[in-house]
Amino acid sequence: MLVRQDYELIKKVEYFLRKKSENKSSGSATLWQWALNVPHEERLSVLFEKSEDIFSKLEESGSNFSVLDLGCGFCTYWPFLERRGCNRFVGVDLFTLRDQGEQAYQETANLVAKTFCKKSTWSIFEGDARDIDAIFQEAEITEKFDIIFTKDTDYKKLGSTGIPEGVFNSICDKWLKEDGTKIYAG
Repeated sequence: MLVRQDYELIKKVEYFLRKKSENKSSGSATLWQWALNVPHEERLSVLFEKSEDIFSKLEESGSNFSVLDLGCGFCTYWPFLERRGCNRFVGVDLFTLRDQGEQAYQETANLVAKTFCKKSTWSIFEGDARDIDAIFQEAEITEKFDIIFTKDTDYKKLGSTGIPEGVFNSICDKWLKEDGTKIYAG
């Protein structure tokens, strides 16, 4: 459920992306256009509806939770998760592997995390979620996560390969803590 602080944060995140998108979103469909045209309120509402129990649990416990975000894009969900008790984020996305040229996708994701997730640690990797084991091995990540989620990745868009539910579940089987929560929000 979104609250007043979420709506204020939505405005800040959307403004931040609009400013960063200048001169980057021209031409054919891009991740920039998608991020700017699909309202964050709508995306967050869907994510929270798919996982209402975990967000209530987060807010009640005040504990520190780790999050693996598959298909993280600009990492714009992270500020809202941090506000609810998450403090460690790892994101994986195709970024330039989408074959759309350099449009500062990963650079902007890092800036979003740096600007809006100041209480957290985070790492953002370029790669295909199917290669998560190799990505984590190279980065020396061995931890399992409290929450693994993906949002708007169950189809092919903008040069992506999508993250079908079966791929998502196999990643969760290996990288989700035993009492962790997985959120597949297509």
